[in-house]
Amino acid sequence: MKTLVSIMIFVALVSFATADDVAQEITYVDNFTGVGIRAMAMGGAHIALAQDYSAAYYNPALLGFVYRNEVGGIISVRNGKSSCAIGGINSRTSQFSSVKLGALGGVLSLQAKRGGVALAGGFYRFQSFDHSAEFFGTRKDNNTIDALENSDGGVGALFFGIGGQVSKAISMGATVEALAGANNYTWDATISGFTDSTIIDSVFSDALTDDVSGVTGRFGLAITPNKYFTWGALVKFPAAIAIKQEYIQKTTLEKTDSTDEI
Repeated sequence: MKTLVSIMIFVALVSFATADDVAQEITYVDNFTGVGIRAMAMGGAHIALAQDYSAAYYNPALLGFVYRNEVGGIISVRNGKSSCAIGGINSRTSQFSSVKLGALGGVLSLQAKRGGVALAGGFYRFQSFDHSAEFFGTRKDNNTIDALENSDGGVGALFFGIGGQVSKAISMGATVEALAGANNYTWDATISGFTDSTIIDSVFSDALTDDVSGVTGRFGLAITPNKYFTWGALVKFPAAIAIKQEYIQKTTLEKTDSTDEI
């Protein structure tokens, strides 16, 4: 019966949103990481069913149906690898891993004369920039390149949300988020095989840091006519985002006379 109810709820929510819609909220990077373990297991139905601190992200109106106090968090462990080749040969495989705080939040249920009211606050991370790739091979100019590309960081938000029942079956809520994060990107490449006999190799180093800050908000509505059905709707306000970028580029030429030029 629970499976049937979950399927019916999911079908009813297709017209409102899907899991992909949530992932596309911030286009600065599309590497979405889910908010809340329970919500991530709902297959897209979280806009109508998330009933813990993660409701502040998916639909703050659902806080009105939270009747317990709770504190929770997530430690995110990410592992990955990439294989790259130049000219289809000499493939190199690089691995990366990270352990980060994914979320830490709490929900406080308040007593009300009619229905429920709850507050939620904390931090959640919803974007990750972790990536690594190594390149090795011969370019079209017959020079050899050996390069390593790394990226790490993420974007999250300090949030505060409130939701309450305006009637037995209807709840409304809102969330305010202060966005914060950074993307740290580096590219180090050594190029050798120059026709100029005085140069052994050339080392290119790029370091780019993007500091992200901003503010946004959400407004949610939830309707629960009975214990078998829940409809949820979410309005996501445009985010005001500021990105401060610092870019450092350095080129070093190693010569046969044991001198370097930067």
